[in-house]
Amino acid sequence: MKSNLTGIIKFIESKNAIKDKNKLTKLVSRRFKLIRDRSVYYNDEFAIRFCKSARPNLSNTILSLSNLRKVDDRPFIVCVVTPDKNYMYLANSTFLSKISHSSQLLRTNNIKGSFNGSDIRKEFNGYKNEPDNFAVLFDFHKQFSFEENLARLVEATNDIHPSGKKLELKDSEIKQILAAPLRAQSFVNSNEYIILKEELDARVKQYRNEILIASLIENSNIRSAVIEYLIAGNDDSLRKEIIKSLNSGKGYQSLTSNKHSLGDYSREFANFLTETDVKTKIMVLDSNPKAYNIDKILEFLTKERTVFMFYFVGIDYLKNSVKTTLISMFQKDLCNSIFILSHWSGRNSRGVTQFDGKVIKKLISGQRTPDLEELKWLNPRLSWSPDGKKVVLAAKSGGHDALIIADVETQKRQRFEFKELEEIFTPVWSPKGNSIAFVGLKNGQTDLYLYDIKKKSLTQLINDKYPDFEPSWSPDGQRIVFVSQRTPEIDSLPNLPEIMNVKCFQTDLFCLDLDNGEITRLTDSPWNENYPCWAHTKDAIFYTSDYHGISNIFMLDISTGESGAITNVLTGVFQPSISNDDLRLVFAGYADEGWDVYSISNPLQLWDERQEIKPTVYAKL
Repeated sequence: MKSNLTGIIKFIESKNAIKDKNKLTKLVSRRFKLIRDRSVYYNDEFAIRFCKSARPNLSNTILSLSNLRKVDDRPFIVCVVTPDKNYMYLANSTFLSKISHSSQLLRTNNIKGSFNGSDIRKEFNGYKNEPDNFAVLFDFHKQFSFEENLARLVEATNDIHPSGKKLELKDSEIKQILAAPLRAQSFVNSNEYIILKEELDARVKQYRNEILIASLIENSNIRSAVIEYLIAGNDDSLRKEIIKSLNSGKGYQSLTSNKHSLGDYSREFANFLTETDVKTKIMVLDSNPKAYNIDKILEFLTKERTVFMFYFVGIDYLKNSVKTTLISMFQKDLCNSIFILSHWSGRNSRGVTQFDGKVIKKLISGQRTPDLEELKWLNPRLSWSPDGKKVVLAAKSGGHDALIIADVETQKRQRFEFKELEEIFTPVWSPKGNSIAFVGLKNGQTDLYLYDIKKKSLTQLINDKYPDFEPSWSPDGQRIVFVSQRTPEIDSLPNLPEIMNVKCFQTDLFCLDLDNGEITRLTDSPWNENYPCWAHTKDAIFYTSDYHGISNIFMLDISTGESGAITNVLTGVFQPSISNDDLRLVFAGYADEGWDVYSISNPLQLWDERQEIKPTVYAKL
């Protein structure tokens, strides 16, 4: 253990002048053959998390407790990359003083929460938390179990009390606060509400691609700050700088000094003074967004005409979907989902509040407004009929999701609505042309459905607790490959309410046999497999995998179970589609600050080169 620790310490110290977190991460990962689990890199001997900061005492969020638990049996190193030097600390559970962020009052049977760099003890038992002492410090850590440390952290975290001076209110100010719900109701029913929502929606539409890119940023603080500024920022030069950073992937240092006030977007009308707080919700993540500082919101509502609004932006990068809703802070479901986090209040007068993420998800996905109809059209998943005369797509139509079949020649349209389904995604035409498979959302659960066009009947192909996406037909029409999150964490849970509390991000490919209803796992890797499409002349599936952190195209031979990469690009590729003769594979790729469509000729021939991944030469369309 000591020699392994010494090896990585010396290697990182030899790279003090690198000043680039991403470059250092790649070098260390390659040198020590590390496996990536989101922001953590690990092997059997140690785990490490790389962070970037202007100073050694990092204050940003480091890691969640649940993810720390996975690697707490080995030295967990936090490497802080600063302009001058790479600093390292041990951050195992023994060396944490408290938890800074938790979805609710921390309990030993609820380990949701995360810690900051400032929560890492810089000294323990007379030893400084620095590389020279890592071996002896980890020997101390081995004396404690994770559960023992968790009990200590629960007590320490929940024992934090407010230290600031409480806001003192006058009688007249209290009256204004009590009148705030009526002001909010009046605003929501006014034309000013429509104007405000249109302004914010226009920003989302304008920067939609950038928002989707930003949603992939691992650091939740940076991710939220970037998206919020794209939508509500008032400095166009800074916004351009952010967009440039997103396109280049070189970081977002310009936002570190950006001050966050009560609301992100201020708008004064004749009868209302509004502050709107932009909140992002990554729909596939089990996260609970922060709400507001209690004292700040009370102070704001003491003024006449004041209305405080929330603009929720729901992002589902798996479905390439962005949804929005603008609601008052006094919206009933929202109010019922808010809870006070007293252990966050050490630097506040009364503490802060937080939303239940499931309620936010419901509020976002449950909206039925014309602007969302437009966004649905931007991600329709078009699919051609086998005879090439019609296309099918998913769209919002008449206030509900529906399948739209359009005749290319006559331009006539057929609309098929299923009121029992809340949303519809990714329809694909069967090889025989008699039915359409798609993903339907019902009661918060996504499953595969089949619509028989002639019989006009809807069949639920899968009805279980697992989230399912991206169906694709086999050429014989007997099987459907799809993407799902069928993990051991979900396997152990009985129903949906418990599942929604599981942090599950990893996706694999599965195959549904339509004759017997059996589901077979096709991939089982620590990476995310997405966008499957079946070849026509070989029993094989093309798909994408973020192997080594970059999305590339892979191929799976169904008969042998072997798989391998056929592209090796640095910017990522998505949504492959194969021609009927298997002679050309097209896909979307990001390069030169924009998205383009590319093609590969004879992709099946690349199968022989799968053992050694080489840069693939492809032609831009």
